Amino acid sequence: MEQFKVVNGTYYDSRTPDRVIELLESARKNHERVRVFYGDVLIGLSWLDEYDTIGTISRSTGPQKIPILIKSSRSLGGGGILDHCIIRIDIKAETISGHQCVYSNNFHTGLHTITRIDAPLIANGKEYKYAAMQRKDDGTDTVVANFETFEKMQRYDDFINGKSWRH
Repeated sequence: MEQFKVVNGTYYDSRTPDRVIELLESARKNHERVRVFYGDVLIGLSWLDEYDTIGTISRSTGPQKIPILIKSSRSLGGGGILDHCIIRIDIKAETISGHQCVYSNNFHTGLHTITRIDAPLIANGKEYKYAAMQRKDDGTDTVVANFETFEKMQRYDDFINGKSWRH
């Protein structure tokens, strides 16, 4: 049977660090926009999630209310937050300009090279000349994204590394 930590009526996974719960609860109460980064909590390696990671915190309905991420004020609902898999939290509050990292658990992306491809990839009539590589902890490299232009590649890199909230 799964165990939970219940804080202010919200059910969090028992493996979720207290600091993460404190930050999510504060963001929920203060209606702050957050960005959550998911990954391997033991080593801090990001899963490189691009979608469903930015919004405001709310909670589900029902007897066990879990934290959910609401994309915008026009949204009617959102997906459950994998609170025990969070390796970084950024907050965008009215009181600060831009965004601020308020929690990091050895966060890193493993993006070690973003290179120009000698033989571009052709798909859907587009020519992808650039690639982002992620180095896993076992030393293997994997292509995680391909790009048509250097500018698109740079926007992706800035977004994935938390320098920007847009890609």
